[in-house]
Amino acid sequence: MKEFLECGKIVSTHGVRGEVKAEVWMDSPEEMTALKTLYLDGGKTPLTVKGARVHKNMVLLTLALLTAIILRCLYVARHAKTRLESYVCIGVAGMIIFQVIVNVGMCLFVMPVIGLTLPFISYGGSSLVMLFAAMGLVSGAHGRAKPDWLR
Repeated sequence: MKEFLECGKIVSTHGVRGEVKAEVWMDSPEEMTALKTLYLDGGKTPLTVKGARVHKNMVLLTLALLTAIILRCLYVARHAKTRLESYVCIGVAGMIIFQVIVNVGMCLFVMPVIGLTLPFISYGGSSLVMLFAAMGLVSGAHGRAKPDWLR
């Protein structure tokens, strides 16, 4: 028995504001705009919905996940113990920002389609492994942060 009700499927990204296009499996798309939290992977990954609107019988959801990951990388970089750890965290944040900008540009037909995945949302085996390794580096830098009395 499932714990969560499946109400749709993420189809693609949309626009430059971090929205994703979701196919609605409910009676009316307006019902999905009232949701505040969505869960991916059978309830394992919660996503906070900043806003939702109906567009051409689809629902556009603005997700806070990628923004939160980027801000967390920059926070860890600010509180890192060494400059190298700080530079690694800033590099990971820059890598994610670049991938999001290129992916949104491809969806808007402003940039050529090159097959770059949207971080943590689009499926690409080697891309996903690389992102997890990069987030492991950020997590390692966070684990060895400066003591409180040195900040």
